[in-house]
Amino acid sequence: MSNLPLPLWAKYSSFPARQHVQSPAKLHRSQRQRRSPFLALQVFCVAVVCGFGLVAFLSWQPHTFSCGDALAATGGDIPSARALALQKVCPTGSLVTNPPEQPLWKLHSSFLPAADFARLQRELLETRPLMQRHHFADGFNAVNIDFNREGWAQLEQAGDLEEEEDQALAPLIEFARPVRLPGANGWSLNVVYSQPRSVQRSGSSGPQDPHIDNLGLQNGASGRACTLASHQTSVLYLSVPQDMAGGNLTVWKEQGQNGQLGTPEGSIRPAENLLVSFRGNAPHRVEEFDSGSMRVSLTLEQYFVPEALYWALPSFEARRLRY
Repeated sequence: MSNLPLPLWAKYSSFPARQHVQSPAKLHRSQRQRRSPFLALQVFCVAVVCGFGLVAFLSWQPHTFSCGDALAATGGDIPSARALALQKVCPTGSLVTNPPEQPLWKLHSSFLPAADFARLQRELLETRPLMQRHHFADGFNAVNIDFNREGWAQLEQAGDLEEEEDQALAPLIEFARPVRLPGANGWSLNVVYSQPRSVQRSGSSGPQDPHIDNLGLQNGASGRACTLASHQTSVLYLSVPQDMAGGNLTVWKEQGQNGQLGTPEGSIRPAENLLVSFRGNAPHRVEEFDSGSMRVSLTLEQYFVPEALYWALPSFEARRLRY
């Protein structure tokens, strides 16, 4: 046998095999692959939970106290239910429905087409006047109608009624219909015959004080009441004397502390067929005027009455007022 030296590979062939060492990057990738099924399960669970949460959020609506809630809480006793509704919906005794972004006022000149406006003037001032001259002797100078949704339908049909006094109201819908707000469910409609400063009026308090248009919702059984500010008041000038001096509509943005008003936002000069729509909770005042004749205007106060207090609205109530 030859004594030739063994090759190097033969010398070390009995040594244990060298262990394979992975690089840090490969090791991280391997661990990540082992965790991937668990991670996918976590992502799936989070997605399911978020999905159910989103559906619940989109389907949730804040609960509004209703007449049904009041009746259920009082065992069906109507007077008690009404008192509870006033307490829940109007706890402070006053409500304002005007959003902050609502414009203070909007002007619309030549509101009605010329032919329609001329017909409205004839109907209210000549053909079937709502106010006769003798009404001014006792200080009444306005016709007022308070009504709800059912009363609106009655006003729409006034022209078909038999009574002459009811028929005289028919032209008013031509003014009210185009200014009606979709969300309104209560209205106060007025025909105001404003006399100049020189006319002595019984019961007149002189210049009109700044005020906010509002509607009183009352429950006679409990004595509880809620004052609801008009959401929007619209004025259409039907007849304006050419020689009128004064008589502007002055509007303030809001009432400050202790009833202080500050500087008014503006003063609007009346003109025939001019429509002025202003925010109902804005303090305003109509100035006295000098003229040889009276001024006639139509006003519509529109209210967003909470449905739980809808029962407090009159269906249709007409009366004479002093302004």
